[in-house]
Amino acid sequence: MRGESEVITLQSEGTRPETVSPLAIIHQKETELQRRLEAARRQAEVDLQAARQEARQRIAQAEEAGRAEAKALFEQGLAATQQEIEAILTAAQTEAATLQQRVTPHLDDAAAQIARLVLPCPAA
Repeated sequence: MRGESEVITLQSEGTRPETVSPLAIIHQKETELQRRLEAARRQAEVDLQAARQEARQRIAQAEEAGRAEAKALFEQGLAATQQEIEAILTAAQTEAATLQQRVTPHLDDAAAQIARLVLPCPAA
């Protein structure tokens, strides 16, 4: 129907309007209106099915876009975390090397002091 105006025509074309009873005219109009109503219902069902299909497609597209965005965010976070781990590891290795350089020259003195504390003193 879609906004078009239709004129209801009488089914009995061979008869003149003055010879058709008012009840017959009403019945013909009811029949025509019923036909138009059914056609409108069928079209509405077709339109509804098309709208549902389009909605399903849009939902699927939105879900796919959401998954892609979530994956991208996860990968960005993972890359940032890996960079942070590398930075911490590098800092720890640098600190360990610095401590090793500072401690190594004093190891012999430290061992001697520990030995004096732990080992019994010779009796005097």
